[in-house]
Amino acid sequence: MKKWFKKIGAMLLAGAMAALLFAGCSSDADVTIDVNALADDLRSSVTFNDDITKIDDAGIAMLYKDLDADLVVNQAVYASSGASTEEIGVFEAADAAGAEQIKTAVEARIQSQIDGYSDYDPDQVPRLNDTVLQTVGKYVIFCASDHNDQAEAVIEKYTK
Repeated sequence: MKKWFKKIGAMLLAGAMAALLFAGCSSDADVTIDVNALADDLRSSVTFNDDITKIDDAGIAMLYKDLDADLVVNQAVYASSGASTEEIGVFEAADAAGAEQIKTAVEARIQSQIDGYSDYDPDQVPRLNDTVLQTVGKYVIFCASDHNDQAEAVIEKYTK
């Protein structure tokens, strides 16, 4: 009986240690991002070749045709006037499943841009083939620029 208590005690101790170890780890679900602050920070911290401006909700709906507005809790988008493919999009969904659907809509936007610029201005296409596109919990973060390292550094400040 004494041996049995020792085994149970050892298992409880190991379980408690594991719980403490993992309590210090955060998951993507624990991240809270100020969508507008991140988009604004990307706009001011990343070097863009073109002037990109903030787009209102109606404009976002036109650009992101596959985006279901009912999935979006909050959004901030900066885009060029059409002279380049430089763009920022930060979206918040209600949950991670919604974020995956938003990511699919962003991918459709990227593909649409690739299709449109392939003939119009093929020099813009490599940027679209190498965008920063991240899903963090219920957030989708997209940045098309020539400076992914700058964009990733800004995003890391908000996601860690």
